[in-house]
Amino acid sequence: MNDFEFDRIARTLSSLTSRRRLVAATSAVIAIRRGPAQAASQLQPTSCSAEGEVCTHLLGCCDGLVCGTSYINTNYGICVPGEGDIAPVTSSLVTPGSDAMVTEVAAELAQLAAVESVDLQAERAADLAEQRDKHDTRIERKRAKRKERRARQKAR
Repeated sequence: MNDFEFDRIARTLSSLTSRRRLVAATSAVIAIRRGPAQAASQLQPTSCSAEGEVCTHLLGCCDGLVCGTSYINTNYGICVPGEGDIAPVTSSLVTPGSDAMVTEVAAELAQLAAVESVDLQAERAADLAEQRDKHDTRIERKRAKRKERRARQKAR
């Protein structure tokens, strides 16, 4: 294409419409062509990770597996057998790709499950009952002192 042909094309386009309309039309065509493809890629269902693979908050583990993470970094972990979503189980960093790490995280998860089997709700109820008893005892003491004071004032 030489200068003469480019000038001819530019003059033809300028006589048909303004530059603003041309830019708007071009942008609309580009948006129509690209829009649905990007939206469709975002609507695809997420897959799940198998045992020993990396798991994150967005990419969870398959059924029957739990994402075992470290207390230090809970953003990612390793899928190990268990129930739940994400469970911080170890104080060391979890590095995917090692069979030894998978067995270590699974063992830590089993120990954690054994410790959590204690009825936490019963412990909490007992703590609340003890706090209520202390509070009631304190209130009763204050009431008894107040009654004694009133009785002394009446006796005078």
